[in-house]
Amino acid sequence: MKIGLIVTTFNRPEYLQKCLESIKNADTSQLETILIVDDCSDNPQTRSLIDDFDVEGVELIKAYSKENRTIKGSLLFGLDLLFLQSDVVINLDGDAIVSKRAFNVLINYHSKYPDHLLTGFNCTTKNKNGSVRHKIISEGPGYNTKHSVGGINMVFSKRRYLEWIRPALVHTIKFSGNWDHRSCLNSADDKHPIICVVPSVVDHIGISSSMGHSAGGEPPDVASDFIYETPKDYGTRLYVSQRNDGLGLAYDKAKLHIPFVTLISVDDNIDAIIKAADISCRHIEFGAVKLLSSKDSDDKRAVKIRHLGSKKEYSQFVLKELAAYIETPYALLIQHDGYVLNFQAWRDTFLEYDMVGAVWDFRQEKRTANGGFSIRSRRMMDAIAADDNIYLQNDHIITNYAEDHVLFYIYREYLEKTHNIKIAPEDVCNQFSMEAWGREDKRYKGSFGFHGYGIDFSKSNLDHTPY
Repeated sequence: MKIGLIVTTFNRPEYLQKCLESIKNADTSQLETILIVDDCSDNPQTRSLIDDFDVEGVELIKAYSKENRTIKGSLLFGLDLLFLQSDVVINLDGDAIVSKRAFNVLINYHSKYPDHLLTGFNCTTKNKNGSVRHKIISEGPGYNTKHSVGGINMVFSKRRYLEWIRPALVHTIKFSGNWDHRSCLNSADDKHPIICVVPSVVDHIGISSSMGHSAGGEPPDVASDFIYETPKDYGTRLYVSQRNDGLGLAYDKAKLHIPFVTLISVDDNIDAIIKAADISCRHIEFGAVKLLSSKDSDDKRAVKIRHLGSKKEYSQFVLKELAAYIETPYALLIQHDGYVLNFQAWRDTFLEYDMVGAVWDFRQEKRTANGGFSIRSRRMMDAIAADDNIYLQNDHIITNYAEDHVLFYIYREYLEKTHNIKIAPEDVCNQFSMEAWGREDKRYKGSFGFHGYGIDFSKSNLDHTPY
C-alpha cells in the first residue's frame, strides 16, 4: 500500500514553517511521497521554506503556481496528481502540525477502517453560540465517530476520493461552499461516519485567517487533546503541548519562547515572588520578567516600587499603575500562590483574549476570570488605567477590594461594551488555570498554571508541586 501526503499552502509562511518542521520531526518511514502545492509562489518566504524542505527516504514533489486556484482548486489538482501513484492519501493543511507518531497512527487506523474517512484532528471547539461544532456519534477504543469534521486533516483511499471527496471539490469549486462539509455529507449518505482518532495527532495553528472563522467571528478549530513531542533542536517554540511518555510528563531542554508576554508580579514579599518566577521560568523564556516590590533585592528582575501593605493597595496598583510597567502586548501576572506548573499546556489561543484566568467555580454567573494567575492584554490594562469611570470598590458580594472581582464582575459589561474587551470563555480558562478557593473538584487536571491553596496534586506527574 503506497501512502502519499499532500500539503496545501497559500501565503502564510509563519504557519507553513511550523507545519514543515513538525513533519520533519515526525516518523515518515511509511510515507512514499510528499506533495506540496503552493498557489502563491511569488511569496519569497513561502518559496524558500518549500525549496529548503527535505525528508530523507521520501519522494518530494513541489508544485508551484502564481495562479490562485483557491485551496479547493489546489486540493483537486494535487489529489488527482498524487493518486496517480498512491493508494491512500493523507491531507494536511499548511497551517496544521503533526505529532511525532501521527502518520503511523493514521495509517494504522486506516488499515482497520479502510472504507471510512479518517482524521487525526479531534476538534473540540464550540461555536460562538455555544453549540457543539462536530458532534460525537459513538466512541470506540482510541477513536470516536462523527458526522462531520474539518478538512484540516483527512485520510482516504482512492476509491473514497473518487466517490466522496472529488465530487465535493468539483461541486464546491463550481457552486461555492465547503468541500470538507460536503465530503462528510457524502460519507454520511453512504452510512459511513468519520473515524476520529483520540487523542489528536494533528492540530490547527492557523488562528488568524482572512476566511472562515476570522471572517465570521467564529472561534477557530483546535484540538485540546493534541499531543506534541517537542524536538530537541527547536531551541525556541511558540506552540507546545503536553507529551506523556508513559512514565509521567517528560520535559525537553527546548524552551517555550513567548517574546510578546511579560511575566510580572507585585508583592512586598520579594523572596516569595522570586520563587514563583523561578518556577515559572524553568521552561519558558518570556519577553521580560519584572518583579515589583518595596523590598530591596539583588535579583536583576526586581523593580522597586512603593510599599503596598494591603490587598486594597495591591488592587489599586493593579488597576491603575501596573500597565506602566508593561512594554509587551501581554502580561502574565503571577503571585506567590499562583504561577506556571505545566509549560506544555500553553496554547496560542490564550492570546486571542484580553483576559484569561481561572474559572470561579462557586459562581452561577460571570464565572471568569480569576486574576491571581492571569494573562492580560496591555490594551486592556491601558484602557482601565486611563478610564476614570473604573475605580476600586466593594459591592454586596465582596468587602476586600479584590481587583479581579471589580473588573470582571462589577465592570464586566462596561469593559465589554465600552472598550471591546474579550474575556476568555470557561473552556479556555480551564486549560489555562485552576482556582482553588470555592472549588468542589479540587483535582489538578493539567492546566498551564494554578492559583490558591488546597488543590489536589496527588495524581499529577508534575516535576514540581506547590505543596
